[in-house]
Amino acid sequence: MRAVQLGVGTVGSDIAKRIAEENPDVDLIVADYRVAAAEAVAGPLNARAVHVDANDPASLAEVIDGADVVINAVGPFYKYGRTILQAVVDAGAHYVDICDEYDVTHDIFTDEALGKRVADAGRTVMMGCGATPGMSNVAGKWAIEQLDTAETIDMYLLVPHHPTLGATVNDHMLYALSGNVIEYLDGSMQQVPAWEGVEHKEMPEGIGAFDFGWFGHPEPITWALSYPDLQRSTIRFSWKPGEVNELWQLFNKLGLTHDQELPRLGVVPRQVLAHLMDDPAGQRMIEVDHGSSTLASAWMIEAKGTKDGRPATARAHTVMHYGDLAQSGGSMLTAWLAAEAATGILQGTITQRGVLAPEQVFPARETVERYAAYTGINVVLTPAT
Repeated sequence: MRAVQLGVGTVGSDIAKRIAEENPDVDLIVADYRVAAAEAVAGPLNARAVHVDANDPASLAEVIDGADVVINAVGPFYKYGRTILQAVVDAGAHYVDICDEYDVTHDIFTDEALGKRVADAGRTVMMGCGATPGMSNVAGKWAIEQLDTAETIDMYLLVPHHPTLGATVNDHMLYALSGNVIEYLDGSMQQVPAWEGVEHKEMPEGIGAFDFGWFGHPEPITWALSYPDLQRSTIRFSWKPGEVNELWQLFNKLGLTHDQELPRLGVVPRQVLAHLMDDPAGQRMIEVDHGSSTLASAWMIEAKGTKDGRPATARAHTVMHYGDLAQSGGSMLTAWLAAEAATGILQGTITQRGVLAPEQVFPARETVERYAAYTGINVVLTPAT
């Protein structure tokens, strides 16, 4: 069996390491545009390092030729997700990714012709196998399964604002927090303006209360498609501290999140801003004082419906303290589920075919418990009340 890991950034490297750990007999190929980086990852794993250019279809086809499963960690996914997935399907391989873009997810999961082609070929496409999305999807599945009937599921994502996210993450966040995003409201997918739909919500474990607004992310899309009886499936976001939200909304008003090249300047405003925020001078401009509060991100999911004939709510949440992540390696939080998906395909324990989301494949409680045992991050599951 052959597995090809595309992209060896911090997450891609951890995916490759975990696959090698769980599948010692698999022919593992590690591919990246930066050959030296691929070689550094491949050496200790007894894997092969190769060059790949995701912008070159011939290069991509050559690298994935003969693969049984391809794991894609090449971002941004709004640029490369569909292209690489299509190349893998054309090559007849299984596919796993950590896609965190809402529109790519919507387009793939609602492409009936693609879904039929993948299923008819006896192949598996698993998208969004990271932390959020990924483990959040699985936790949402657990919450829904605690109810006799589930009517709504809502997620609240809180991230501390700090100037070390990196240009790629900056670009993703600017993309997800600008323009119109997709939420599932009143039984249908709807385009709504990012940052609107504000809801004041108390977060768990004493983190505090924040104003959360619409956010472009895959979870509400695949939950709605996985559980067609839902009437609402949403995700809202806030920075910590909450006043940073106003800064990011100002970026939108000033046109700094515009994604088209300015003809006379030859630059794309959002890309410039993403890189400016990654520059020391730009970081100083957007740095905020967190005071004595601990840097921690968190998400909370609420599924509402009925249990034993009465209205009920089931919840799931997690809190990730950045100090702990610095010691344990935070990238494995995203890498773990993708490696589990690839391993399941390689070892034959994942037998479902077609285009699938994590909640359609992984058993909820078992997956949450195994994730905690490996990463040290607990997902707290609160039964329906």
